Amino acid sequence: MNRDQLEEKIYKSASAELIDKGYISPINVLIQMDQLTVKQVEDWRFKK
Repeated sequence: MNRDQLEEKIYKSASAELIDKGYISPINVLIQMDQLTVKQVEDWRFKK
């Protein structure tokens, strides 16, 4: 994935997050981009 493709994917994910929730969460953007899983986030949150 080149820089332009990455920027487009970030923009789309962030825009969807803003429309859906009214704010942008970097964690949720990364989940939406398939860069993080919900399990990885939960493990991080609960220090596993």
